[in-house]
Amino acid sequence: MNRLLVPHGGEVGERVLAGLAESHHLLDVQRVARGRMVRLSDGEGWVADAELVDVVAGQAVLEVRAVLPPEAVAERVVVIGMPKAGALEEALVLGAEAGATAFVLVRAMRSPPGELRADRLDRVLRACATQCGRGELPLVRGPVSLSDLGPLPAARFVATPGRHPVPSLLSGEGAAIAVGSEGGWDEVEQRALEGQGFAPLGLGPFILRTPTAVAVGLGRLCRG
Repeated sequence: MNRLLVPHGGEVGERVLAGLAESHHLLDVQRVARGRMVRLSDGEGWVADAELVDVVAGQAVLEVRAVLPPEAVAERVVVIGMPKAGALEEALVLGAEAGATAFVLVRAMRSPPGELRADRLDRVLRACATQCGRGELPLVRGPVSLSDLGPLPAARFVATPGRHPVPSLLSGEGAAIAVGSEGGWDEVEQRALEGQGFAPLGLGPFILRTPTAVAVGLGRLCRG
């Protein structure tokens, strides 16, 4: 079933108007015709099956047929030492596709200067959710310092080159992984993470870019 991110949810029988970009993807890219069922989500946990009943000024009109119970998802938090803007966007996309439920952005010692464009990151994540069929957008917080990461799952790991063992997580257990910017965390930051209970998680013998490390790290956690 095709999936679509919409601005807000609705009750059974209500009609929901999709945004222009999402409508273009549904109608012109996926070529979904009137009468077809589409799975809708609002990015905040509301999920429903709806019928495409009309198109108004290029926007898809969908009538809700059934509201679905939310899926139980294990918490996966990614702490990112912010890389360059393009690499950060790629890291968020790969992380969202790999199951991250939240990102905490850190202005690390090796982070390049530059303003964070929160509106741009939101558009990137929304486009990613539409493409990959996610029902809920990952939360994004920051930039913050390493001393202000906020609540995190008890199972915490820092991405590290090498062959440190993959953790064995209980089913449904939350976990957090910290990935440094290009060049990694510096020694002071590494000690700060260790002091907050982050254990090494080996990502293999090679030096990975930040986006790759996010995807590989989440993949290792999902094996647990």
